[in-house]
Order: sequence, then C-alpha cells, then structure tokens
Amino acid sequence: MYCDDVTKQLKRHVGAFWGGVRSITEVHYPSPPFERIILIPGINSSYMSIRPLEKFFQRHFPSVEVVTVQEYYFHVQEHRVADIISRVEHILQDNRKTLIVGHSFGGIVARAAISRLRCTSHILLLATLGSPHRLEDFGVHEARVRHEVPDHCTVPIMTFGGRADAVVPEKYTGIDCEVMHITISCTHLAFLHSYRTRREVLAAIMQYLELHRGKH
Repeated sequence: MYCDDVTKQLKRHVGAFWGGVRSITEVHYPSPPFERIILIPGINSSYMSIRPLEKFFQRHFPSVEVVTVQEYYFHVQEHRVADIISRVEHILQDNRKTLIVGHSFGGIVARAAISRLRCTSHILLLATLGSPHRLEDFGVHEARVRHEVPDHCTVPIMTFGGRADAVVPEKYTGIDCEVMHITISCTHLAFLHSYRTRREVLAAIMQYLELHRGKH
C-alpha cells in the first residue's frame, strides 16, 4: 500500500513537471486566422488514436473550435466513406474560416468533400499528413476514382510526408497542385503521437498562413 501511494505521488510530480516544461516550450498563437479546425482521421483509426492531435490543437488554440470527424472505416467501404465525405461537406457549409487537417486517407476524404462545395474561399488551408495522393496500389486509386476526387483542388494544399513512413512512403504523399511539400523524419503514426512531429507540422502551417493572412 505504501509503495502504491509513493508511486502515485511520483507519477503526479513527474506529470506536473512535464506539464510545466510543455507550457514553457509550446508556441501559442493568440490570434489565429481560422475559427475552426477540422481533423479527419485515416482508415482503421479509432477516436483514441487521433485524440493526441486533437488535444494538441486545443491547447494551442483554446478559442478555436476543434471538430474531429469520428468514424472507424476502411477505404474499400464505399458507403461508409461516402457518408464521411458528406459529413465533412455538411460541416463546411457555414463558411467559417477553417483549417482542415487530414491524416492518411483522411486527406483524400477532405479533397473529395472540398470538391463538392460551391464556395471554398473560407477554407484557408488543407494540410495532409502522410496521405496517399499518388499511391495506386491496395485499392487507393480505385477509391479516389469511385469518390470522384479531382486531381486539382480549389483550396491551398500543404502536404507532409514521413521519411520513415512505411505505411504511405513519402514519395506518394505529394500532389501536383500543392503549395508546399514538407518531408519530416517520422513514421506514419508519429504525425498523431509524436509531440515533436506535431510541432513541426504546426509551425509550417502557421508560417504559411501568416504569410498569406488577409489574402483569402
């Protein structure tokens, strides 16, 4: 019992310490150009898998609404993917200034939803993390065709690829219409779970948005 109490106290102290370190090292953006962030997970992803990324954005932008599209799906499930695309499209109908972040196949879902909108000027940026834009195997190409994902996009796209990504190799994560492609030394899941990787992604996103503030 005594050992258990000591262990719990030690864990609380360690947690408080690292919480303090993060509060000092985190970069805060007091006036972001967007009112909302939409997070779209990839296939075979539970809510818990994308929760670290959701909490990360909530900490950095406490005044911004963070919407996570919660759905467990596979890209070969035609009706389920179509339903997710429709849900994202519906969320984007209100014309609020929005940043979209899609992990893995979530980036393809985002492109499909955006292509259905009449007006996209309120979408400041689509950032895709390890998304299979150029992958032709494993039914990904067929899924892009089935859901009519166009090669071009009416919003700026920033693509990220992981140098150590064995799920979607970095060479497949770019797209011709991107405004920027960034390669990070990380794995596929590190985009969600690695604090360092999330910071690199956010820094690149905010740098781009600050340079283009007021142009949308």
